[in-house]
Amino acid sequence: MTAASSSIQERRTEVERRATVYWEAGAGPDLLLLHGDAGSPLDWVTVMPRLATTHHVVALDLPGFGRTPPLDEPSPERYAAFVAAFTEVLGLRHYSLIGHSFGGMIAVYVARAAHGNVDRLVLVAPGGLGRAVNPAQILTVFPVLRRAAFAISLLPGFPVINTLLSALGTTYRPWNIPPRWYAKHLERARNPQFVGTSLAVVAHALTPFGQRYDLRPELPRLHMPTLVVWGVGDLLVPAWQAAAASLLPQGARRLLAAGHSPQLDVADDFLEAVRPFLAGDHQRT
Repeated sequence: MTAASSSIQERRTEVERRATVYWEAGAGPDLLLLHGDAGSPLDWVTVMPRLATTHHVVALDLPGFGRTPPLDEPSPERYAAFVAAFTEVLGLRHYSLIGHSFGGMIAVYVARAAHGNVDRLVLVAPGGLGRAVNPAQILTVFPVLRRAAFAISLLPGFPVINTLLSALGTTYRPWNIPPRWYAKHLERARNPQFVGTSLAVVAHALTPFGQRYDLRPELPRLHMPTLVVWGVGDLLVPAWQAAAASLLPQGARRLLAAGHSPQLDVADDFLEAVRPFLAGDHQRT
């Protein structure tokens, strides 16, 4: 851990009778971070210390991906209910919310149901803003192929391959990702629970024809200022889906020269877009 990130502390609490793990840093207005499928709080490791200079930042280890036990179903609605319970336990009120990929889908449901508690919302390459998706992900929809992918993923050597493919498939600049991320992702990639949850979530979110969930009808109901951030080189979910930001009553969008995970790929550019927004500088685009 670098000196800059030494203030990040791992915490535990109980949510829905689950021993729930999260990271915490900083002081100030509350800011909740939700990682995506096959992710972890480490997906925020390059930006969390700097966000913590102005905010009390909480990065949740979503159930099933790490040391928080899995949920009974892998739907974004179920995860959103868990996140809502987590915010109640921590006493988060009038907080900002950033969700990446599947975490962005969860964030939409949380913000929709939060009854004014979410003051500002950032959606980073979220699912649900269109049907198109990388066709390779659709293979997980078929149970036989999903079981085969699960078995292959745990064979000797394949966790290393999957970790490298995850970095190469979600960033332009995998060398910008800290070594700690690689080490911890590899550790999780060897865990059957992590692999199974990751496959179950993507399989549930897709059909043979693309994304199952279309959240665009929900966007006009999100009345808080909302920023959509997308990497133009996203190989998993096409960046043109960021056009859905026009459906938001107080929406803005920023396209970055990055892949699916701009917070890891181009941390400085990501923060340049997000920090002024969180501070109240909001211009519709």
